[in-house]
Amino acid sequence: MSKALRQKLRLPAVRAAEIVEFISDEAVQVVDESQPSDARVDADDALVLGEAIAAQADVFVTGDAALLKVGAIGKLEVVRPRQFWEMLHADRR
Repeated sequence: MSKALRQKLRLPAVRAAEIVEFISDEAVQVVDESQPSDARVDADDALVLGEAIAAQADVFVTGDAALLKVGAIGKLEVVRPRQFWEMLHADRR
């Protein structure tokens, strides 16, 4: 993730490390036998979305174009890393 933040978003290494640390601290790791999502994505992506839904996640952060086309499934919002970063900063204002 740090590499993607530095290369794709061109963030400084220090900022990328802060983001990775924040996400690691705040994220919930889910290991479950959830049902795949019925979203029109490939089987692997459907399984990952199903896990996020089962965990009652609010946000799913990805750079995958096919997943981004989903937009939202119920209350689960699919966003780009930059959108997520902006969401976090909007909450601080």
